[in-house]
Amino acid sequence: SAQLPNACVGSGTYTHLGLQLVQSNIAAYKAACVNPMFPYPCDANTKFINILVTDGNYQMGTGPQIQAAMQQMYTDGVTTYVIGFGDAPDINLLNQMAGWGSGNTEMAFDANNQMMLEAALSSIIEMIAFDPCCGFNDCSANPEPQTLEPD
Repeated sequence: SAQLPNACVGSGTYTHLGLQLVQSNIAAYKAACVNPMFPYPCDANTKFINILVTDGNYQMGTGPQIQAAMQQMYTDGVTTYVIGFGDAPDINLLNQMAGWGSGNTEMAFDANNQMMLEAALSSIIEMIAFDPCCGFNDCSANPEPQTLEPD
């Protein structure tokens, strides 16, 4: 990172740029998926969601930039669910972000460890109503290989 050359900064907490990338990717997908020959076609009833896992720190962007991106995605039919991950994220800020991304219908999830993160992701997926004709893959016939990893 040019801003912090001696630090490992990952995305640099440029949350608004990540949200803009999500918007761009979804727009490209929506443009392609209306073609009936597309491998995974979609229509006006197709649900799009975004799950933002964050520590709530966006010092490299501003609240208005993030708010604008999240509200535009919601206007475009994409609900953003916010998960605060890590030590002591600001739950008020996270709830504000969750409101921006959901038309003020969702609150943030607070997850300060792996188990809580898994529970938050599970809760989000369980809230989504899927088309009854669609189903998740049932891997019971060909289960995943077993390893010594705990998860």
